[in-house]
Amino acid sequence: QQKWDVIVIGGGFSGLFFAKNRKLKDFNVIILEEHKEIGYPPHCAGLVSISGLKRLGTVSYTHLRAHETRHDLVCRLLLE
Repeated sequence: QQKWDVIVIGGGFSGLFFAKNRKLKDFNVIILEEHKEIGYPPHCAGLVSISGLKRLGTVSYTHLRAHETRHDLVCRLLLE
């Protein structure tokens, strides 16, 4: 039986950011999401700017790939 230190409800920006932060501190984390794919349909992450992520130390402008939307970038970085 799997045991979790942290159970995150929702795979939106806040849930993913918190889950990644805990995982980096060696917590055993699970994310529960109602949709088939985390990050879709896009919502919430549109309220977070790239400059805000940069201030949090989550992203630099060099992370952005050609033709990638801000939503795709946020989801990709938080799921890495």
